[in-house]
Amino acid sequence: MVQEVLQSYAKGGKSYREVANEFNRLHAARDAVMVCKSTVHEWVQRRSCQALAVRCATRNGFPAFTPANLRWCLDGTGKADSSGVVHFILGIIDYGARFNPVLVALERASAWAIVSQLFAAIDRFGRPKIIRTDNAPYFTARCSGRR
Repeated sequence: MVQEVLQSYAKGGKSYREVANEFNRLHAARDAVMVCKSTVHEWVQRRSCQALAVRCATRNGFPAFTPANLRWCLDGTGKADSSGVVHFILGIIDYGARFNPVLVALERASAWAIVSQLFAAIDRFGRPKIIRTDNAPYFTARCSGRR
């Protein structure tokens, strides 16, 4: 348990409160184990040398191997041109191959346009087992008969 808390803190960028909240979210219901931020602080201070060793060991490591077409991530953003018009840009990334099969500016951020780009990518590169998106409206919308 202490080692897991130290590893979470050693990954960096998290406060003691965030580490405690993450640990509690993962273990409170299943294992009936919780920690508070002061406990995390005490463990980190007592084992600062161990935490530093874990941080050095986990820094700049290679990501774990993931086969191609296992997981694709879809995301969209907007980019304004010189005249101030914002264009929607859709990107699809294959986690395993670190490959970007789709990066295209779409006329509109609609579910139909995104689904058509997704199907075109699947036809060209094969079907992934998992497709991950955020909860943006254009990813969660239902495709109706209207285009």
